[in-house]
Amino acid sequence: MRLNKLRLPRTIIIASVALAWLVVSWPSPGAERGVYIPHPDSQHAAGQLTVQFADNVPEDRWADIVAAYGATLDRPMIVDGFAVVTVPDDRRGEIGEALAASGVVRTVEEVTYRYPAAIPNDPLWFHQWNLRLIAADDAWDTTQGEGVIVAVVDTGVAYENFGEFKRAPDFAGTSFADPYDFFDDDSHANDDNGHGSHIAGTIAQTTNNSYGVTG
Repeated sequence: MRLNKLRLPRTIIIASVALAWLVVSWPSPGAERGVYIPHPDSQHAAGQLTVQFADNVPEDRWADIVAAYGATLDRPMIVDGFAVVTVPDDRRGEIGEALAASGVVRTVEEVTYRYPAAIPNDPLWFHQWNLRLIAADDAWDTTQGEGVIVAVVDTGVAYENFGEFKRAPDFAGTSFADPYDFFDDDSHANDDNGHGSHIAGTIAQTTNNSYGVTG
C-alpha cells in the first residue's frame, strides 16, 4: 500500500506560523504592570521617554512595540534593555502610562536634564557648615560673584606682602580695591589680629585651588 505525502496549502502553513509567533510574543496573562515615572515640565526633555523592556523581549521587537503606542524608537542605550523613544510631547503622559501597562515594559521615565554638581576641591570645604547652611553651592550655579565689590571694615586683611605681613595663600586669586588703614592712617590695611582676614576669606578667598577653605 502506497502512502501519499500530506500536502497542506501554503496559506495554512503561513497562517499557522504567524499565529504561533503571536502566541509566543504576546504578554502572558500574569505579566506585571510596569512603572511610569513623570517629571515636572521644567525638568523634562520635550518628547523623549526612557523605556526599560522586560528581559524576555528581544531588541528587534522594540520598534514595533513602541510604534503600537504612538512612539518611535530613537536609539537603544548602552545599558542592556533600555532605549530612548520619541513621542508627541503633549501625549507623553498618555503614551508613557500605556507603555507601562503593556506587560512588556518594566519602567517608562521621562528624560530629564541633569547638570554636573560643582563641589569645590578645597580640602576643608566639607567642614564649612556655614556655607552649606545657606546653600552657597546652589547659589554658585547662578553666580560666583565676578565683578562684585564688598567692603570689609574690620581689623585688616592679609592681602599683601609688606614688612612683617604676608599675603595669605587663599587670597592669591582675590583682587583688592583701595585698601586703607584708618588706625595708622595709611594705605596698608594689613591684619594684625586675624579676624578681618577670616571675614574677607569667607567673602572672597580663592575657591577650587585645592588649598584650605572655600570662599
